[in-house]
Amino acid sequence: MQLESDRRYRFSANPERVWETLRAVDRYQSWWPWLVEFDTGPDADRALAPGTTWHCAVRSPIQIGLRFSITLDVVTDPGHIAATVTGDLVGPASVSISRLASGGSEIRLTSTMAPRSTTLGMMMRIARPLAKWAHDHLLDTAAHQFEQAFTDA
Repeated sequence: MQLESDRRYRFSANPERVWETLRAVDRYQSWWPWLVEFDTGPDADRALAPGTTWHCAVRSPIQIGLRFSITLDVVTDPGHIAATVTGDLVGPASVSISRLASGGSEIRLTSTMAPRSTTLGMMMRIARPLAKWAHDHLLDTAAHQFEQAFTDA
């Protein structure tokens, strides 16, 4: 079973401001309390650069803990990230930032995630609507919390 996402989030901030905020990788855990572990490796200054791998643990809205790594394959400053996720979930993901006619921004997040373990795969097949809801809810919550990061700054 795969969870596919193609989510779009609009913000009043311009793409440069959104990208600047996204680059504040050291603040991710303060914005996202569900991100219970986050390690970007020894070179924090290059945390948003191609070849960097982030090691993460999250607590989903249905209280399932997931561990995975995100390897940044492509980072185009400003505006595009392509990554590969490995761990409890595996698959490609991307984030793109575009300018709206209003001067604001739209972030588009796409991903195709599949469970690595048979047990997680069975759980996701049995409770597919719940798994999809939890995945989408986490992404939507993350977008709202991210918006707060540059609104409160």
